[in-house]
Amino acid sequence: MEANKTALVLVGMQKDWFHPEGNLRPLIESEVRDRNMLENSLDLLVAAASTDLHVIVAPTLFQPGYPELVDPVGVLAAIRDAGALQEGKLGGELLDEIQAMGSRAQILPGKHGMNAFIDTGLEKTLRDLGVTTIALAGVATSLCIDTTARTAYELGFRVQIVTDCIAGRTAIEDKVYCEEIFPMYADTVTSEEFLGAIGATVETA
Repeated sequence: MEANKTALVLVGMQKDWFHPEGNLRPLIESEVRDRNMLENSLDLLVAAASTDLHVIVAPTLFQPGYPELVDPVGVLAAIRDAGALQEGKLGGELLDEIQAMGSRAQILPGKHGMNAFIDTGLEKTLRDLGVTTIALAGVATSLCIDTTARTAYELGFRVQIVTDCIAGRTAIEDKVYCEEIFPMYADTVTSEEFLGAIGATVETA
């Protein structure tokens, strides 16, 4: 797998999901902790920095008052009711480690739902970069990860799910998706396997 034809797409890497005061943190906190998901994701970014891997970040962000949402239901209603992922508030910010990457990470605004391809220009960005393989990391497993991955598959990209760099609401959710659902349209790989495939140096303890 060629690093320069591969993009790591990060979704949900925002403080409302991971900061101690994040409005959405309680929804995934146990899985983030038990899977060591955040540490794995940040370690992956450090290890991949010396490669030609494209890193793309697709945050979910809303204007104050949520004008982008019209009669939302389910998770989007919960996000609105919690006052989460708003522009100009702490919870809407990208994680500090992602911000520190500067131009090494390409940020695509416009995501207001579960699909990172909608209203973000993600497909055009990937085509312009010559990307043929898209790897996904972030949250949440059964929502943004699954929805974005299915769209990538339908668009003709090879899809990889970095299983130790995603988190859902429960252990059962992650187990079912990683073992039963994702393999129907994607490759499931660990961060170590992914880094090895793109030629990154993997340090082992």
